[in-house]
Amino acid sequence: MGRTLYVAAGGGGDVIGATMLHAVVGSSDQPQIATFSWDRLLVDPVPGPRNPTEFDRLQAIGRWNYRVTAATSTRPPAASSLPRLARELPAVLYLLDPRAGTVGLARQLGELAEELQASSVCVVDIGGDILARGDEKTLRSPLADSLIVAALADHPLPVQLVVAGVGLDGELDPSYLLRRLAELGARTCGAVRREAVLPVAEVFRWHLSEVSGLLAAAAMGARGRAQMQAGRSVVDLTEAATLLHSLDLQAVLSEASPAKALRGATSLDEAQDALVALGAKSELEYERQKAAGSELTDRVLGGDALVGAVDSLADEATSDGVDLLTLRRVAEALGLTAEGFAANLGTLRQLRALQCSPPVWVVNPEAWPVSLRPLGDASCHMDRPTAGAGLSS
Repeated sequence: MGRTLYVAAGGGGDVIGATMLHAVVGSSDQPQIATFSWDRLLVDPVPGPRNPTEFDRLQAIGRWNYRVTAATSTRPPAASSLPRLARELPAVLYLLDPRAGTVGLARQLGELAEELQASSVCVVDIGGDILARGDEKTLRSPLADSLIVAALADHPLPVQLVVAGVGLDGELDPSYLLRRLAELGARTCGAVRREAVLPVAEVFRWHLSEVSGLLAAAAMGARGRAQMQAGRSVVDLTEAATLLHSLDLQAVLSEASPAKALRGATSLDEAQDALVALGAKSELEYERQKAAGSELTDRVLGGDALVGAVDSLADEATSDGVDLLTLRRVAEALGLTAEGFAANLGTLRQLRALQCSPPVWVVNPEAWPVSLRPLGDASCHMDRPTAGAGLSS
């Protein structure tokens, strides 16, 4: 069987999801994953995706591609989760550069498939927004997904789209996405289980991915209502959230989709303008607006203030019938960057050990299944890898 080139549609979080998907497939080789360096503002204070000029020690692959290695680093003020993911994930990562729009991305992905001698391409989307038509009122981040779909429209290899964690990104309703999957001829092709999470479990001690984190939690057996996105969304962790859905990428292009409007775009701004002209929202513009008013810090909080703030957040969540919080939700509520959150975890680990269970914060540990309790203090250690998974069976 030939090698598959995975394309993680949404950036760092989807890289983790693609690694889990590869583990479900059961192949013994490392997955080859191409992705954007496009992190949330609590990781990267600079809006939008990073490009190769903002990194040091990338490994050139062919004319248009670069591998992110264990030695790669970013140049301040930019930041990226990809170098650390390259060090800690059992995967090989390649940087996608959207500066030349979908035309440039198509060139990159064509060359990379040749360099890797791939026989197929698999686009991985965790959450399902890649299925959007573009006119959904709750859709907030269609640009990255649409860039990938448009760039692969004329790829010479077979291109499969796999969607996991349907609805876990808190934007489109799961029932709507399941209808879209049926309309597009998708089939269920497996599920993410505990065994697929274990190779990536350590990463959730520092990577505050919400969607891949919730998928991992559901795969480990967590069930309940999870609050995310600064409290704007609540999603349900169910067995259905662990299912994998497969379809031909051309099915998405054959229907009304934002990607159609992006074909032929020669710059990132041109691609964004095409989306806006359709009436769709763009995460790039949202990030620019949010960055202008961002007040996240990396300060270390006093124990009483820290625990008081988290307890207040948990009490509010309990009153809303919420069982879990994403760690990103906790970090943003505390006004902390990802580094700032990691700097405060020692105190949280000591004072709220049963609630800190990466990739989630348990609101009510007394009602939490014993089989999903964290493995002691090590379960909340996000600044240095330790043995064991954040959620145990």
